[in-house]
Amino acid sequence: MAAKWYQRAAEGGNLDAQCNLGLLLYNKGETVEAAKWFRTAALGGVPMAQYNYALMCQFGEGVGKDPVEACAWFKVASASKYERAVEQLRLRERQLNFDEKSRASKRAEILLKEFSALSEKK
Repeated sequence: MAAKWYQRAAEGGNLDAQCNLGLLLYNKGETVEAAKWFRTAALGGVPMAQYNYALMCQFGEGVGKDPVEACAWFKVASASKYERAVEQLRLRERQLNFDEKSRASKRAEILLKEFSALSEKK
């Protein structure tokens, strides 16, 4: 029953519901659909969704495995002081070479500018 209400609220644009729906779907093994909802909430600025989407990118669950994209999303979630993301960022950055770290930083900058622009419109 919860999934039904989360789905309804998520489709209506509720960011927390999108993240929670992602968690429910992930726990049911529906990783592609979970990644979709995490990404939607992540783009809306939800740090937990940003972190979860980063993990999915890191391990290739529901999306293609992309450590650079994962690191960018860990950076974005870390900017909100999401503690789990801060820890993962330290760990994951050690696994990237200089070029990959640079690309991740540039991607994170772009995402953070987009979130800033959206916040100003509200």
